[in-house]
Amino acid sequence: MASGRNHRPPCRFYSKPGGCKNGSSCTFAHIDGANPSPPGQPGPRQPFVPRPPVPNAPPGVCKFYYDRGFCSRGSDCRFRHEVNAAQRRPSAEGSVSENVAAFLTPAALARIQGPGTDGFFDTTAAVMKPSEVRHHLNRFLENGYRFKYAADVYSFVTLLSNASSGNTSWSAEDGQLFLSAIGTDNGLLRIGDILSWSEVSVRPTSRTAISFQRGYVPLLRYLSSEYVVKSITSKVVNSLYSLVLEHFNHFCEVVQSCMEEALNDRKTFKEQSMSLLASSHTELTGSQVLSCIAQVLFEYITRFKNAVVTHPSLRPLVQKLRTWTDAWIAAISATPPTFDDPITKAPAQATRFLVDRLRELVERLISIVDRKQRDIERANQPNHGLLPLHGLTHANEGILAALHNAYQGPGNLRAEGPRHDNDFVNISDIQIAPTHGELTSPLQPFLPANMYGAPHPLPAESMEQLLDIQFRLLREELTASLRVSAQAILGDLGEKKKHTQLNALLEKGGGKYRGHAVGQDTVLFNVYTGAEFTTITPAQRGLTVGVAIDTPPGRARSGQASIRAQFWESMSSKRLMQGGLVALVWQRLDGTTEVHLGTLASSVKDLTDSAKQRQDNIKIRVSFFSPEVELRILQELRTPRHERQGTKLLIEATVMFESVRPFLEALRVDPENIPFARYLAHHPPEFYRTMQITPPTYAILPNFAFQLASLFPSEAGVEDLKLVVNDPESIEGARELLKHSSRLDPSQADAIVDALTREVSLMQGPPGTGKSYTGVEMLRVLIENHAGPVLMIAFTNHALDHMLRSVLEANITQKIVRLGSRSADERIAEFSLENMENVAGRSRLSSVFSNYRWALRDVEKEIKDFMESFFREEVDTDDLLRYLTFQAPVLEESITFPPEWVKALYDLQRTEQDERWHTAGRNKPGRLDPDDDSLYAFWVRGGDVEFLHSTHRALHYRPPPPPQPVLPQQQARPVNAFELLAVETADGPAVAPDTGDTGKDAAGPEADDDDSDDGSEVELRPEEAWILADFVDDSEDSDLLVTDSEDEVPEPPAPGPVPPPVAATPPMAPQELASVAAGHRTPAPIQPDDFTNIREFFVAFGCTDIPAVPATTRSVAELLEQDDAWSMSVRERELLHRAWADEVRITSRETQMMEFRRLREKHAQASREYAEGQAEIRKQLLRNVDIIGCTTTGAAKLTALLKGIGPKVVLVEEAGQVLEAHVLGSLVPSIQHLILIGDPLQLRPTLNNYSLSMDHSHGRLVYKFDMSLMERLSSSGMPMSQINVQRRMRPEIADLVRMTLYPRLEDHDLVKNYPHVQGMAKDVFFFNHDHKENGGEDDFVSKYNQFEVDMIKDLVLYLLRQGPYSAEGDIVVLCAYLGQLARLREALSSEVAVVIDERDQAELDDRNAENEESMQNVTAFERVRVSRRVLLRTIDNFQGEEAKV
Repeated sequence: MASGRNHRPPCRFYSKPGGCKNGSSCTFAHIDGANPSPPGQPGPRQPFVPRPPVPNAPPGVCKFYYDRGFCSRGSDCRFRHEVNAAQRRPSAEGSVSENVAAFLTPAALARIQGPGTDGFFDTTAAVMKPSEVRHHLNRFLENGYRFKYAADVYSFVTLLSNASSGNTSWSAEDGQLFLSAIGTDNGLLRIGDILSWSEVSVRPTSRTAISFQRGYVPLLRYLSSEYVVKSITSKVVNSLYSLVLEHFNHFCEVVQSCMEEALNDRKTFKEQSMSLLASSHTELTGSQVLSCIAQVLFEYITRFKNAVVTHPSLRPLVQKLRTWTDAWIAAISATPPTFDDPITKAPAQATRFLVDRLRELVERLISIVDRKQRDIERANQPNHGLLPLHGLTHANEGILAALHNAYQGPGNLRAEGPRHDNDFVNISDIQIAPTHGELTSPLQPFLPANMYGAPHPLPAESMEQLLDIQFRLLREELTASLRVSAQAILGDLGEKKKHTQLNALLEKGGGKYRGHAVGQDTVLFNVYTGAEFTTITPAQRGLTVGVAIDTPPGRARSGQASIRAQFWESMSSKRLMQGGLVALVWQRLDGTTEVHLGTLASSVKDLTDSAKQRQDNIKIRVSFFSPEVELRILQELRTPRHERQGTKLLIEATVMFESVRPFLEALRVDPENIPFARYLAHHPPEFYRTMQITPPTYAILPNFAFQLASLFPSEAGVEDLKLVVNDPESIEGARELLKHSSRLDPSQADAIVDALTREVSLMQGPPGTGKSYTGVEMLRVLIENHAGPVLMIAFTNHALDHMLRSVLEANITQKIVRLGSRSADERIAEFSLENMENVAGRSRLSSVFSNYRWALRDVEKEIKDFMESFFREEVDTDDLLRYLTFQAPVLEESITFPPEWVKALYDLQRTEQDERWHTAGRNKPGRLDPDDDSLYAFWVRGGDVEFLHSTHRALHYRPPPPPQPVLPQQQARPVNAFELLAVETADGPAVAPDTGDTGKDAAGPEADDDDSDDGSEVELRPEEAWILADFVDDSEDSDLLVTDSEDEVPEPPAPGPVPPPVAATPPMAPQELASVAAGHRTPAPIQPDDFTNIREFFVAFGCTDIPAVPATTRSVAELLEQDDAWSMSVRERELLHRAWADEVRITSRETQMMEFRRLREKHAQASREYAEGQAEIRKQLLRNVDIIGCTTTGAAKLTALLKGIGPKVVLVEEAGQVLEAHVLGSLVPSIQHLILIGDPLQLRPTLNNYSLSMDHSHGRLVYKFDMSLMERLSSSGMPMSQINVQRRMRPEIADLVRMTLYPRLEDHDLVKNYPHVQGMAKDVFFFNHDHKENGGEDDFVSKYNQFEVDMIKDLVLYLLRQGPYSAEGDIVVLCAYLGQLARLREALSSEVAVVIDERDQAELDDRNAENEESMQNVTAFERVRVSRRVLLRTIDNFQGEEAKV
């Protein structure tokens, strides 16, 4: 024991088997953390008793397990766990005891605390390696395989049981690879077969009946295993649990019947038929069965939010689970036990720990189903009455009474109904981004009071209520400014008078809107005018719309490209921030206005590149939330720019949306997943005064103790100091020794001991007391005692980098990772996650998840194809035919099945498709794609009519060919009608086809003398030239004729007989001429001259004569009544085609909307799956990391990754500056220890919405949103340790805060010896004057005091002349206003080098953005090398820094 009066270092031999030979005369302290001696008695000398000789363990076998049957390393041991056969207990009882010991080791008990059920199971039975399991699994995953007997199922689930975190031969990567194989395709079929198996019993009686113990429970074990429930790939895991959803009713019946039989009838989970195989099959314990059922039901309910509504039997099953659990615990706790269970032979402490964890799992499940049942009842029976008044005290009874009197609930709990379309009772139903109705609603949103006893629809003192309050207040912080801004713009747009703020901005081309809203605080926001859309393109994170906006006035419109680029670089944190929220205000000509929200997707580089190219506008990319606005933008893009009408503006919100959205999503989790609900929920003041904070769960495991020797310097000689968190004497002994011998001062020692013994710890560090140093030493203890991984969160990147660098410099660990990419520290940047990925290269999971990347690319291609089809003016033939199938089926059938001669002609012309070439040109609306060679296109273009037209002209214009001798075998009508078609060879004119009867050239000898060049242009025959001339003269599209040369079309021959007209057909050009008129050229189609006897061609296809050329001109209505589409003239066909095309375009608007929505959702799903796959790969990289560092925003963005990693400890640096919502959003379910380090008496979190803050008269009473969690808990009475020795300020300065805030603050000897300030009579003095401030008449103009500026300038120059204060950081001037800072910089810049913080610089740039002359040479004087430097800071941005003066 280490008592308060004994400050000696501990004895190294006291806790060893032989004891300390010096006994009470030992000069070292006898401390035994695990088994302390009675107070005041030193540890007696233990006589040495030699152990009997034990045979050596075989090679590769753990000697401790071989000798004692127990190893403290559990599954982490490198050696095999085999028990000495000579010491093995006989009979089955011995094996049962060994199995119990195997999973009740400290390592196994630690796993019980994890998210899965692996810790409940014996790991010695899982001995198969991943490759072996995968080899045997292939048989079950073959196509067509089905289970035939129960033995097949047992083999399958045995393979599943090996995929456990307790199997030392498996890594987390192996587990994910196995999950990817089993969670898709045939693996899902096998699991579905088991869940739907008809015969399941605890006592199977046939070969086809499944044993509940050996078939069903192992499957539930895998579904609830760590590899499944911790996987980030939600698609795969949800696919597994969708099988539970599909077969839930049968699953419920099986579980209920088997559990009732085992618990009530048989009083055991042993299977009698397997008694002979007991040595090869581990017996189940009740804790294993119950934990699997509880975990599976928990995952099912949390993954499928409507599970309770969908399955009414779910809630009764959960209630029965609690009954079964209570009955089992009572049975094993009875004396003697009334339930035959191996757990009854386990140590009492381990059993108690296991039972407590099981109760926690079941009660968590009960809480969820009860909450969801309340939601159902509230939705069915909304209560508009007043809520009960409770929590009244003398201090707040008036406030609470007023709140109850004015209370109007959210959504349908409001007497008048919801305020708008996004007002709901449950925050899970609220869209994070505000809707148009919400932005334009004149009603104030439902904002609950942030205090105990205030009216609220959810139960008091619950985590559910706390999450609801924080969600609504954080969302108001995000959306309030945008709502007020949008309403101000809409008000100006509705004004008839021209003298409005908006009109002035429209004339200037944008700028800052300055005004006041009725009943609201002042309004100041950026407006960008002249918005025009450019493109819509898919990106990895979603669809983005290209928008060109007017460049705001000022330096952004400078004539120099470099100044424009510099402006946007300096504005990266103030204007058009990537991830920022913008609103598109779109007013139509009829006066209707819509507001659409989106986030900016453009990076700073994109802005600067665009600014360099254009002076008057800048191009950005916006990702809108609504698909409707994107479709409307698509319609706008179809319209020529000069025809676009209406007013389009962009409003920029003052809050970074992407930095808030992750927290809002994190706050919508099931409240049962948030740890420490008992402490964090709102409670009455007396609760914290009587509450006992328990130690961290991982620290109360049997035989666990914190080793604190690392906190002592080497000269202290302390090599062993253990702290047992549930032993008061051990705690006090460690506390005293740390105070007197460690590197810590007494207050720091107290703070660390308190933090280690409380699962929620508050550590206050006034200025200069070394709270960061204490936090680093705290990390040293946690890492040395394997409490990691530790999630270290800081409010700013600077604070995070400082802590991580301190960890490295203290040599605590090198196994750290820094999440996020904004580290300014070069050393810390090397530990970024991106660097770790680059070093690791591709893993096995990279190949598995590559299909996610390809799926995302496929969707992006689909979207691009959709965009092309959307902007294509011609109607797709397939769409037309699909339309005709339902609207004109008779004509569609007629077109699809043409006359035989038409079909033959169409097939002949298609054979020449490969030879076709085109001249690019754009079609008019309603025209067919020139590349379309479908039968429908042939019909519309009149390919058959053209052929008939040419046939009739040829018969009347040319004399018939001379008669040919007819062979006897050719007198009959040819079977092959195509034999009538002549063959034109490259060497001669048309000839009859070669039948193969002769080897001679059928072209005759004349063919050799008529060679032709394939590359030369073929001359038109006179009759074709005549037809061409006729077509060009009469065609309405003759102005579109495209030719490749300037040669004129030859005139028709003057001499010779003129062919008579053919029917009364309007002049119609041949197919190739129509193609030329449309901007395309094709080879000549089949002509009548190509046939030896054209009449025989038609006769061969059943025509009695050559058909007449259609020449009718009927209306569309008449044409729709016809049944023969091929009897229509070309003009009728085009008329009908245009009518059909117009109808298809109209109907396609709705289908395009649906298709666009589908593709949008598909792209979002593919992006989500790809991101999850990448997160899973990163999770494997971080599995051995000790410290994970990130900002609060980074923690919320990476919630899924952090859940997969499962950190035990969260340490929050500068917790007094972190919003409570940010801390709650960072608490993943695996957290067992929360340490808040900061000072709630210094700066509070920064808010953009002043009305919610503690400085606002109403916000201070009701909302208190900038009160950190640390401040709320400490002010409510929760214990908070204070570090009270300051090493920064001279005592005179420390007295200023000592007399007001920190009465226990002490001064270290270091600060008592500071030298006096040279040249000054006093080291601390106050200067009072009566000169009034300048500026500030307008709320938007920052104040300044010229008298103070002049005096400070002279004082700074005077101090610099003294000599020792010329280095950077020696002198700092703190300003309360930005205006004062700007004036001081201007006054000092000519004398000294002024250094300004980047945050203050950004504020100044934003204030002076519209002044083109100001800030032109902002950085010029800052970079000048001079010997005298002065820091200028605003008060808020100097916290944590130091200076001499």
